[in-house]
Amino acid sequence: MKNLIILFFSVLLLTSCKSSNVPYDDSGTLNNEKTETIIKPDDVEVAFEKIISTSRKRGSDGEYSTAQYLDEQLTLMGYKSEIVPFDVYRSDIDYYFNDFFNINPFNEEPIAKSHNVIAEKDFDTNKKTIVFSAHYDASRNSIGATDNGSGTAVLLETAKLIEPYIENLDYNVRIIFFGSEEYYLSGSKSYLLSLDEKELNNIIACFNIDMTSTKEWRRMFIDCEESLFSTEFLRLNPNFEMIKFGSSDHISFLKKSIMSLRFTTVDPFDKNFDSKILVDETENKYVETEFIKEDANIIFNFMKNLDIDNLYKK
Repeated sequence: MKNLIILFFSVLLLTSCKSSNVPYDDSGTLNNEKTETIIKPDDVEVAFEKIISTSRKRGSDGEYSTAQYLDEQLTLMGYKSEIVPFDVYRSDIDYYFNDFFNINPFNEEPIAKSHNVIAEKDFDTNKKTIVFSAHYDASRNSIGATDNGSGTAVLLETAKLIEPYIENLDYNVRIIFFGSEEYYLSGSKSYLLSLDEKELNNIIACFNIDMTSTKEWRRMFIDCEESLFSTEFLRLNPNFEMIKFGSSDHISFLKKSIMSLRFTTVDPFDKNFDSKILVDETENKYVETEFIKEDANIIFNFMKNLDIDNLYKK
C-alpha cells in the first residue's frame, strides 16, 4: 500500500509538470515576457559626431556611408526613406552659368556615383509640397563640420521634431539630403531633372539649410531672391536679415522657377570669416550642438506656423 501511494504521487507530479506550457530559457526568465529592444534615432550630439566622423567628397565611401546613416535615422523616425543614386559628370564654371541643367556637357563617362537621400511621410497628392534640404557631402577631404555637417544635423533634428505633426500640416514635407553639392550642385540638379512636369508643379518651395550653428560669425540670414516664401519666413522670424550671397542647392530650385531660400547663420561679412578655412576642416572648431538644436527649433516652428495661403499670389 505504501508503495502504491508513492507511485500515485509520482505520476501526479509528472503530469503536473507536463501540463505546464510556459516556456523558460537559461536565464530563468519567462520567454513570453521578453520585450523587444526599441531602437530610437540618435540624439543631436551623437548624430552630428557620426556625420562628421569621415570625409565626404563626392562619390567617396564616406559620402555613401553617411547617406546610409541618414536613411537609417529617417526610417527610425517613421519616414519612408530611400537612397537614390545618380551619376556625376565633369563640368566647369562656364556651363554652370550658361547651361545650368546640362549635367553632362562634355558627353563623357561619369566621374563619380553619388546619392540623394529622400524621405516623406503621409504624402497627400491633394497638397502642395515644400522641400526641406541640406547637402551632406563635403569638399575635398574635409570632414565638413561647418560646410555642411552643421546643416545636415540641423535638418535631421528638424525632421525628428516635425514628424509627429506632418499629418496635420497643410502641405507635404519632403526631406532631401543632397549629395555632391560641392561639385556644381550636382545632387539637386539631378533630382530636379528626374521629375516630370506634374511633380515639379507640385513643389511650391524649397527651404535649404547650409552652414549653420557656429559659435563664431553667428548672424541670422536667409539667402534668397525676394518671394512670397521669404516674406512668410520673415513674417514669422523678423530677427533674420535677407541677403543674396551664396551658392547652394536652393539655386537649382530657383532655376526651375520654384521659390527657394537658404537658411544660414554664418555671417560672410564678418571680418574674421574666411571661407578657405572650411575647405580642409580636419576637426570641428566652430559648430556648437546647442546652436544645432536652436536652429532646428527655429525651422520646426516655421514649419508648424507658416500659412500656406500666403505662398499664393492674392
